[in-house]
Amino acid sequence: MKILFVISSLQIGGEQRVASILTDGLIQSGHKVDMLVLNKKEEKQFEFHPFISVEYANCDKKKTKNIGRCKAVLSKATSGSYDVIIAFATIPSIICSMTSVIHRVPVVVCERNDPAVYPFHFKAFRYIAYRFAAGAVFQTADAAAFFDFLPKLDKTVIPNPLNIMQLPESFEGKRKKRIVNTARLVPAKNQEMLIKAFCVIAQKYPDYDVVIYGDGPDKDKLINCICENGMDGRITIHEAIPDILDEINQDSVFVLCSNNEGFPNSLAEALALGIPSISTDCRIGGPKDMIHSGENGTLVEVGNTQQLAKALDELLSNESLRDQYHRGYKAIRNRLNSEVIVKKWIDYLEKVRDSQ
Repeated sequence: MKILFVISSLQIGGEQRVASILTDGLIQSGHKVDMLVLNKKEEKQFEFHPFISVEYANCDKKKTKNIGRCKAVLSKATSGSYDVIIAFATIPSIICSMTSVIHRVPVVVCERNDPAVYPFHFKAFRYIAYRFAAGAVFQTADAAAFFDFLPKLDKTVIPNPLNIMQLPESFEGKRKKRIVNTARLVPAKNQEMLIKAFCVIAQKYPDYDVVIYGDGPDKDKLINCICENGMDGRITIHEAIPDILDEINQDSVFVLCSNNEGFPNSLAEALALGIPSISTDCRIGGPKDMIHSGENGTLVEVGNTQQLAKALDELLSNESLRDQYHRGYKAIRNRLNSEVIVKKWIDYLEKVRDSQ
């Protein structure tokens, strides 16, 4: 197959990591992949397979940005003889679906977040646009069920892949006394919840620190929160780095404290490294698809700081529980192995192509 992969940006993030693993797998399986990036080239971004031809739409003018994006998709789609378009995330999915009326290449839309979080105008455009899509890939059954109002849309559920060959080996020695979070510094990731929860237990665990890796507009706000709670020196924020898995592999606890997620790649990677993990039980079900609370990790209520503090206290004080959570890493690696996940994608894309 010849595939056009449309994505908003290549900046460092979970969405881009999944896109890299998926496109690598498609190329290794003998398919050709071109990529169209709707935003401008970033100074710091993911590297993709060298066989992928990457083109940037470079639509920066606010008033005409989406018109420019539509033109870029139309130009690329009509000139490439593509079998299918993968529209990765909501904005590419809306634009590619709407323009498919003209370019006629079958579009597979891919929701990457909780579909309920978007403002009304996004939902309205999506409601119309997805009626022109040829198929849809969702990360969880809960996300797919959100779109039951589109019964004719051919839907499937495929979780995020993990590149097992590139994952570090699970660390088996004495772990660093660090609690880690890796996420963009935006309100939806709610790192303030982790800061405040750690404040509750910090005195009890003087040897433990919290490290947050990420970039984003909430950085100054989070630094202020750390200082106001007297945690400077105990809680630090570092910029996002490409080799984050090597950096966190020896940490004691991973915490995902997001208000909403799709299928959080950072949590999947932490579990696959064997880092004992705590996550908020986000509505669309990505965390609960990976964690059976009390068995291989702990789920806490979204926004419940006291519950997170209690979960941290329980995990830090119980070495046998941490060991139990650690041992679950093999199961998540087997389930999310990229070879298995990419095969599901290929089977589905061929089905969509052949049905047109």
